[in-house]
Amino acid sequence: MSHELPLRPLPEKQEGDKSLWVAHFGGSFNPVHVGHIAIGRNLLDEYSFDRVVYVPASSHNPKPGLASEAARLSLLQMAIEGEPRFEASEYEMGKDSWTEPFETLMHLKDRYTEEAESVRLFTVRGDDYLPQMMTWTDELAEHEGLYEFIIVPRIRPSFQDISVSPEQMDLVSRMSYLMEFQDPVDVSSTLVRERLQRGVIHDLPIPAGTLDQIRRQELYGMGSGLPGAASI
Repeated sequence: MSHELPLRPLPEKQEGDKSLWVAHFGGSFNPVHVGHIAIGRNLLDEYSFDRVVYVPASSHNPKPGLASEAARLSLLQMAIEGEPRFEASEYEMGKDSWTEPFETLMHLKDRYTEEAESVRLFTVRGDDYLPQMMTWTDELAEHEGLYEFIIVPRIRPSFQDISVSPEQMDLVSRMSYLMEFQDPVDVSSTLVRERLQRGVIHDLPIPAGTLDQIRRQELYGMGSGLPGAASI
C-alpha cells in the first residue's frame, strides 16, 4: 500500500467551457485569515474558477473561543469585499443542528444552476481530511458525479497505518484533485486566536481591516482599549 494517495493536479478551466465552476469552501472561519483568502484567490487567478463560496458553519455546538455567527460572518464579508467572484453564504447559519456538507453542496448546485445550464461543483478540503475521506466509501460512491474535491496540501498524510482497500483509494482518487500553491500560507485560525489573546498583533496574518473590527467587537480576548496595528 502506498504511503501517499496519488492525486491528479487540479485542471484549469479552459476558454470556451460554458459550465460554471464553483468552489465550496466551508469552515468555522474563527476568524478568517489570509490563508483562507489565498486559497480562494488561487482558485480564481490560477484555475479560472467563476465563484468561490465561503460557507461559515453555524454555532449549533459552541466551543470555547468560538465567536458568534454574526461576528464571524461580518469578518468574512469584510475580508472578501471588492471581489465579486467571492461570496459568503449564510446557508448554514442560524441552524440548531449540524448541516451535512452534501446538503450545502446540493443547495449551491441548485442555486447556481439557475445562472448556468451546467455547474461543475467542487468542495475544498485540506489533505489532513484524506484519511477520514477513506471511511466515506459508501457515501462517496453515491455522490460521485455530483461534485469533486479540491485537496489543499498541508501535512502530506501517510496511509501506512490505515486499513484502506484499493477500491477505496481509487474512488477518492477519481473524485479528487490536488491544488498546488506557488507560496502556500502556513497559518491557522487557532494560531491567530492565540496571538490575539496574547495581544501579539504585529504582522498578524488576517485580512486588512479585520483587526480593527475584532478590536471594536472585543473578540478573541481583545478589548477595545488595546492598541491597533497597521493594515496587513
